Amino acid sequence: MHRNNKTSNQICLLITDDDLDDQLLMQNAIEENDWCGNHQYFNDGEELLQFLKNKKPNQPTLILLDLNMPRKNGWETLTEIQNDELLKHIPVLIFTTSNIQADIEKAYQIGSNTYFTKPDLYSDLVDTIRSIKDYWGSNACFAI
Repeated sequence: MHRNNKTSNQICLLITDDDLDDQLLMQNAIEENDWCGNHQYFNDGEELLQFLKNKKPNQPTLILLDLNMPRKNGWETLTEIQNDELLKHIPVLIFTTSNIQADIEKAYQIGSNTYFTKPDLYSDLVDTIRSIKDYWGSNACFAI
C-alpha cells in the first residue's frame, strides 16, 4: 500500500444500489460536493462483480454497497469481493438502510471498511458524501 497523493476526483467510485431514486440522490450529492471523477452505478452485486472481473479499474477504487438488493445482495457481494485475491484490496463502504447492530457487526466481520446507515434527509446525505470524499480522497491509503 502507498499513500494516495491524488485528489478524490481521481477515485473510481462504484455505487451499487437497486433503488433508482437513491442512485439519483447519490448522484446529486456527489455533484454537490464537486466530486467529479469516474462514478458508475450498478443495480445489484451481480452487475458490480461482472464489471470488476471484466474491467479491472486501473485507478484507486472505492465501492459504496447497499445490502438489500435482488440477484446478488450486499452480503454475497462483499463476501465474494473479500474472497477474491484480485479484488479484496478495494475498500468497500456499506451504505444501507439497516441500522441493526447485528448487520453492522456482520459487515465488519466479512470485511467492510466502514458502515453507513442511509440518512433520511438529503442535507445529511450531502454531508455524508462530503465526509467520504474528504477521508478517502485525501487521507486514505490505496493499493493500486
